Amino acid sequence: MSTVTVSELQKNPRRALLRVERGEALRITRNRRTVATLMPAPMPPAAPKKPSPWPDLEARSLKVMALGNGRAIDAAQFIIDSRGVW
Repeated sequence: MSTVTVSELQKNPRRALLRVERGEALRITRNRRTVATLMPAPMPPAAPKKPSPWPDLEARSLKVMALGNGRAIDAAQFIIDSRGVW
């Protein structure tokens, strides 16, 4: 734990707060006597991950593009084949 005097803290509070934001705890002293301890706030728990809105997108897209035979096809070739003969 690092030590910072009250006068140093008054002169440059931003520097001290940056150190605390990085995870460092500071002991604040006046006349070589500890008067306070400045510690980082506990981190809030991480938000739960949202489920995917389309969890089966890959399976559905394979089903559509494979046209039921289980084998994916080239999209350009599919368009050419579906145009028919001119």
